[in-house]
Amino acid sequence: MGYVFRDAVVLIIFVPLFSIAEPRNKVVICHHKLDMDQQKKFRRAIDEDYYFEMVVDELPMFGFIGETEVLQEPNKNVTHHLLFTHFDFSFSYNGDRIIEANVSTDSRFRRDISGYDGTPVDVAFTYSVSWEETDEAHAHRVEKFSMTAFRQKHIQIHWLSIINSFALVLLLTGFLAIILMRILHSDINQFADDDPESGLDDESGWKQISGDVFRIPEHPMLLSALLGMGSQLLSLVLCLLSMAAIGVFYPYSRGAMHSAFIALFAMTAVIAGFVSSRTYKMLGGDVWVWNIVLTGSLFAGPLFVVAFFCNMVAVSNESSQALPFVTIVKVFLLWALVSLPLTIVGGIAGRRLTDKWEPPCRQTKIPREIPDMPWYRQGPLQLCVAGFLPFSAIYIELHYIFASVWGYKLCETQPLSPILI
Repeated sequence: MGYVFRDAVVLIIFVPLFSIAEPRNKVVICHHKLDMDQQKKFRRAIDEDYYFEMVVDELPMFGFIGETEVLQEPNKNVTHHLLFTHFDFSFSYNGDRIIEANVSTDSRFRRDISGYDGTPVDVAFTYSVSWEETDEAHAHRVEKFSMTAFRQKHIQIHWLSIINSFALVLLLTGFLAIILMRILHSDINQFADDDPESGLDDESGWKQISGDVFRIPEHPMLLSALLGMGSQLLSLVLCLLSMAAIGVFYPYSRGAMHSAFIALFAMTAVIAGFVSSRTYKMLGGDVWVWNIVLTGSLFAGPLFVVAFFCNMVAVSNESSQALPFVTIVKVFLLWALVSLPLTIVGGIAGRRLTDKWEPPCRQTKIPREIPDMPWYRQGPLQLCVAGFLPFSAIYIELHYIFASVWGYKLCETQPLSPILI
């Protein structure tokens, strides 16, 4: 069992392993002496209604860590903070599968951590386990958790703020669309009214940048590789979302999503090679071999370096989240033997199926000189200001939107066996 509090103490108690249908009664886990600082943090957690969440065989369990009790003393009423020290686990099983898991606290086993006497408190944590056989099928065990009352009770849905934020985003989008349409409509009307026989070539509005729009960029290979990798990641995300929407992934299967991500990344490499090679040829590039190599390693290379460094840190700290060496070798071979060859196949296909692109208007060989702009119209400030209002409108309520729609629900799906991990 673990209690993790923000800005506070982390107290970890390891529960001994037990077998199915083996009852336990008041087994002592450990003794822990809480000093005054730890007692203060526990009291704060109790006052703010902190609760713990544990997962047993992919089933969630919830419970409070303590409670307050007001006791009448001779001169005044005193609030006492009581920490639960005993937990009763009850499980229902069918064969070798756990069907239902619950945890409850016993008010008879509490320890006062009010800290009025200023001395450390020695707390003994215990637990009991009871088992009950059932005929319920394992595939239907998550139905009763579809609307968990415990979490639903503590989720505050700010519907008025959600509607307000949604309306604000729509209004901002509408205002921006109207402004752009009016400016573009004005330029089009101005170009249509020009007399081509007058000999006057009025370069204004959108005409000023018409010769710079389709000019070949300075680094066509890097641009092509970025476009190809972006297309691959976009298709990868769409595939993952589609598979999750139709219920392919088991909600509490820890490795299914990661394994599917790795496998789909390898399979969608052909899209990256095709888009990158096609764009590179349209831009007049000739060194297509290095373009394919850059496309195949642009995302995977930095990802391997960062992941390997993080895994070495986890191994040095003896973390259970560290990947074994065999798994790392499997992922590397999957990239080298599947992803990279598919990138080459997509690159060859994209190059053969694409002709050199001809721009629809003339191009200027020398870039236009961009005049100096005031500080409030420069790029970094414009990026911050342009995204500030929509970001501030939706970010605050985004958590409540997700929590109100999916936060306390579980879907009934069949487990998917991990592919690699």
